[in-house]
Amino acid sequence: MSKTTKQTMAENRFNQIDRYVSGLMADEEVVEFEQRMRENLGLAEGVHLHRDILTGMELQFMRELKDRLILADIPERKVNWKLIAVIAGGVAILAAGYAIYYYSLL
Repeated sequence: MSKTTKQTMAENRFNQIDRYVSGLMADEEVVEFEQRMRENLGLAEGVHLHRDILTGMELQFMRELKDRLILADIPERKVNWKLIAVIAGGVAILAAGYAIYYYSLL
């Protein structure tokens, strides 16, 4: 078999598994696919692995969404510019007073 034939077969198998797991197959197709899974353990394992991967991806998405929602609820801290200005002014006045006192001693 050529590489493209193997690749096409693998893609078809993946698409069938995905359609089965997603519930997109017609009833007759489901019956046939489940019969093939009973006869082919590799196919059945592929289905279980596909489900596990999708479940893991869903759980990860839910965790990330939860984290985003928690972060969105945290209020931003606002800077109190008035307090900073008062403190800076007080420091400036003290520095000026110290400078005047220091130079008056000279």
